[in-house]
Amino acid sequence: MPPRTGRRRRHNQDGMQGPTQGPSVGESSTLGVRGGVGNEQFARTTQEIGRPDRAEPSDPEKAYGIERLKKLGATVFEGSTDPADAENWLNMLEKCFDVMNCPEERKVRLATFLLQKKVEGWWKSILARRSDARALDWQTFRGIFEDKYYPNTYCEAKRDEFLGLKQGSLSVTEYERKYTELSRYADVIIASESDRCRRFERGLRFEIRTQLQPLLS
Repeated sequence: MPPRTGRRRRHNQDGMQGPTQGPSVGESSTLGVRGGVGNEQFARTTQEIGRPDRAEPSDPEKAYGIERLKKLGATVFEGSTDPADAENWLNMLEKCFDVMNCPEERKVRLATFLLQKKVEGWWKSILARRSDARALDWQTFRGIFEDKYYPNTYCEAKRDEFLGLKQGSLSVTEYERKYTELSRYADVIIASESDRCRRFERGLRFEIRTQLQPLLS
């Protein structure tokens, strides 16, 4: 398929632009050397028409860039006295990374770009102390971040909340979501999949647990 060329401008005797016309037979070879705003605009238009998604993987800076991350809902993090804010920030980032299908090697760079004020200062101190800081994978970065912004008392409170979790008035879906959210604070307690399932079942309302018994036996 021959390359697209810009539109040709036709001028009337008064120097005003006339209607834009396509090339006639034998003229196409001259259009590629005619500059002008019209040609540039046409080239941009044809590129946009042929591009289904501006953030396509063929352009990594757009597909996995900070602007797309923000459009998906990621925000800057400046620090907070409430550990839940730090947790929510991290969880939102992970959701965005999942939607973007973000490569592992870009995650930490994107996340740290969103750190501001005193949190940015904390990250700079990590860079100064650790020679491998710029090459950290996401899970390692998350662990360092959690150690800083999730105090032990917060994690212990979340673990206790998990241990006392019951379905109560929650729907099964809501209970499952809450169970999954809190279970990460009790990995030692539910070390195996069977432990996780048994504890989940014990937290269900009696009538639902009774209905499930024949299926689980």
